[in-house]
Amino acid sequence: MVKKENSSTYKRLIKIVEIPSMSPSSEEENRVAQELYDEISQEKYFKSHPEDLRLLPVEGDGLDRHIVFAIVRASKKTDKTVLMMGHMDVVAVDVFGPLKDLAFDPESYTEKLDPKGLGEDAAKDLRSGEWLFGRGVADMKSGVCAGTELLMELSKKTEDLKSNVAVLFVPDEENNSAGMLGAARWLARFQEEGLSFLCCVDLEPTFATGEDAQPTVYLGSLGKINPFIYCLGKEAHAGEYYDGFSVGPTISRIGLSLDGDISLSDRLGNNVYPPFAALKIEDMRDEYSATILSRSAMAFSYLTSTKMPGEIIELLKDTALKALNDSITEHEERKATYRRENGMAAPQERLKARVFTVGEIMSLAEKKTGRSGEDIAFEIIADCPKKDDERAKGLKVISQVVDDLGLRGPLAVVGFLPPWYPHRVNEERLPQDELPRKAAKELVLESLRQGVKLEVRTMFEGVSDLSYCGFTGDRSDAIAFEENMPGGKTLYDFPTEELLKLSIPVLNFGPVGKDAHKETERLHLPFYLDSYPKLLRHLIETLGK
Repeated sequence: MVKKENSSTYKRLIKIVEIPSMSPSSEEENRVAQELYDEISQEKYFKSHPEDLRLLPVEGDGLDRHIVFAIVRASKKTDKTVLMMGHMDVVAVDVFGPLKDLAFDPESYTEKLDPKGLGEDAAKDLRSGEWLFGRGVADMKSGVCAGTELLMELSKKTEDLKSNVAVLFVPDEENNSAGMLGAARWLARFQEEGLSFLCCVDLEPTFATGEDAQPTVYLGSLGKINPFIYCLGKEAHAGEYYDGFSVGPTISRIGLSLDGDISLSDRLGNNVYPPFAALKIEDMRDEYSATILSRSAMAFSYLTSTKMPGEIIELLKDTALKALNDSITEHEERKATYRRENGMAAPQERLKARVFTVGEIMSLAEKKTGRSGEDIAFEIIADCPKKDDERAKGLKVISQVVDDLGLRGPLAVVGFLPPWYPHRVNEERLPQDELPRKAAKELVLESLRQGVKLEVRTMFEGVSDLSYCGFTGDRSDAIAFEENMPGGKTLYDFPTEELLKLSIPVLNFGPVGKDAHKETERLHLPFYLDSYPKLLRHLIETLGK
């Protein structure tokens, strides 16, 4: 039987989960921030040191959301600081179906669930009585609440601390990571003001299924980038197909070349990570007509462990050029057959493919107009419907600029759409990488003493806000992303300069959960309420020695 009645962490978790902080949401995300702020403020330490607890604005955020930052300083003055991090937002609950109204009432939701309607693994967990189901219980309000509890506990024993301990709780991880992008700027300021961050421990849960659902500490975090290829053909009535050039075959070839091809997956050591995954095929025309498909775009998600934007953009260029050339060859052959069978003269003109990067297109626009790319993009974005998200706006910038330049197809433009999560890899190349590796090894030993099997893995295999604790690439790698994202900082303000200043070592160690973003999202209570608090404290103290 899970002992939860006297657990302040459990009570806090239920209270925080009840706030439906689906991002993006100004009111609900700020409610969570205020609730955590209010709870932490009740501690004697923070009543004596109110300056060490802050609600920080996410600069430039149209929803006026806030970050919670709290620091407990060691009695013996030091700049060394261990940081715990988490996000306060959750994803939507439409997948909960008829029980949607209970998604944020985890006790009632768990009680109402019928194991017959669940998969085998979820049904088994439900019957065990050891798992709590509901939105946000695992991803990741459990980690946030555990970090809050530990900070409050340590605030009572500052004389025992060798280093400062802080928490950073952000909004909007599930949308565009606006919270952590804003927090990176605050961390850079805190660093300039004298804090030295020994490590940032993200409290994201371990997500696995079946027997693989065991506690894990991760030494790094996978990156994620969103490449796109925009294609422009030649317009023609469907009844005069070969007078134009449809981009349908080209887009199809691009999809077949990239989508799901494991040979293009990024690799690190013996690990192979997920391949390009198509997210959207967009018809870039505004209305229906009997015109052939003359412009379209395809967007992807790509997880990285080593590859940077410059290398990826070259792959996109090669893919687009080959797809265009193969489609042109096929088009010309079919056109010749069509004309021959209809007794028409053979075509004389052969189409020629061109491929541009976003940077090249925007440079042409700047030369033609004498205006900056930022100004050009701002004007286009301002005219976009409010319902458009950043991805849609970015594609419309490219489509409009191509038209304004008077360019004619067949051509392709390659680039990136927001957001970008750079990968963070601990390969012990930097002196500061040694500490988290040693701490992870010590945590494994401590877990064995507690009778818990703990795994160490190279990468957290889902994107996380650890991506913004610094940038391990070169400035040129960051510039390759910025220059090839339509709209630039008007669309997505990536904090390049601040990230280059930061180089905070990272770890991820959270509770055990399953099925993030699904209606069967759940948290393993025995580990969360018993072993995890002790192991987390051990990890933070080890890092701070």
